[in-house]
Amino acid sequence: MKTKNLLLVVLFLLIGTFSLPAFSFAQGNWTQKADFPGMGRWGAVCFSIGTKAYIGIGDTTYEMHSGFKDFWEWDQSTNVWTKKADYPGNSGGMAVGFSIGTKGYVGTGSKYGSGGFTNDFWEYNSETNIWTQKATLPGAVARDGAAGFSIGTKGYIGTGNLDLNGGGENYCKDFWEWDQATNVWTQKADFGGGPRMVAVGFSIGTKGYIGIGEDVIGGNDVAEKDFWEWDQSTNVWTKKADYPGNSGGFAVGFSIGTKGYIGMGVDYSTMKAFNDFWEWDQSTNAWTKKADYAGNSGGVALGFSIGNKGYIGIESDGTTFHHDFWEYDPSGTSGVAEMAKENIFVYPNPATDILTLNFDNRNNADLTLNIYNVTGELISSETLRQNQQQINIGELSNGIYMVEIKSNGWSEKQKLIIQR
Repeated sequence: MKTKNLLLVVLFLLIGTFSLPAFSFAQGNWTQKADFPGMGRWGAVCFSIGTKAYIGIGDTTYEMHSGFKDFWEWDQSTNVWTKKADYPGNSGGMAVGFSIGTKGYVGTGSKYGSGGFTNDFWEYNSETNIWTQKATLPGAVARDGAAGFSIGTKGYIGTGNLDLNGGGENYCKDFWEWDQATNVWTQKADFGGGPRMVAVGFSIGTKGYIGIGEDVIGGNDVAEKDFWEWDQSTNVWTKKADYPGNSGGFAVGFSIGTKGYIGMGVDYSTMKAFNDFWEWDQSTNAWTKKADYAGNSGGVALGFSIGNKGYIGIESDGTTFHHDFWEYDPSGTSGVAEMAKENIFVYPNPATDILTLNFDNRNNADLTLNIYNVTGELISSETLRQNQQQINIGELSNGIYMVEIKSNGWSEKQKLIIQR
């Protein structure tokens, strides 16, 4: 039954400078870490082992004419980078990286120092700092831009751009399993979506995930949005909820617990870069927008997780290269300021149809009232020019919202519940 209209009264004392605590709808918090010490690059590879991350190879251009061989270790506990043994394989970039136990693996990619691609596959021993070549990925031809992940003692590589007739756009959807114990590759069921390259891949438990990426249809670059789950026990692909973010390709992806994360990337046809960041819940098959990536919007970046934290950095658009490196804490706040409790009064809350705001605008500043839903989408905006103003919220559905008062140089946010 609908109750009578309730009033939400918010008192804003806009006098002097605020020093306020943080508030968020668990959008996550970004914290900058030590910059990557190597040269800026495009198409590098990464994996994590324990509390360490490993980043290397790549090139200064998408075409991978020269390529880098250096490899670096980052220590989560000390925030220190250390140079490790150079990568000895053929790939100069656009390779696949993942880890199994104390070993890291790098395979496929654009060939180092020349045109074409490679299918070679190498193991890195983090305890001895030694690279060892393993069985080459089978299949008709080499590839770059593939996706990969690991589950238990098995590694997986699939999709990508095949090296046919001197290169070109020859996207594929085959999918391969590598057994660490036997050093044998076995072909598994083809990826459930269409052929593509520069997709993202990660695993959660005994399930692997590959999605988005770029395809060519009718001679035009097409950004794919589909997202698929592969079951290791059944070798079956199942389509999941489409990715709602901007990018179709060159995005980053990793998992933390039972959640997957995808963000960044570019529009392959225009090379427009994005910095939006999304969380996928394995239990609900639902996407939730998180705090945008706080670093440079280079589009093409690296991403991985260590424990309950995610990491993104070393962005590039192919011409501009960045060295910054950021940590994402999904349980943290978004860094948006909240009104101090002594300066804000909310009653009654929940509200129904009318939102009333009382504030003392002594500087007569132009103020804006924004209302966001739980995914961070702006759904209402009003200009506030008087010391008291009523806002009609009757068209908003029941749920939790964020009310923001914004002016030049600052913004304040407050949780709002609408319940009828």
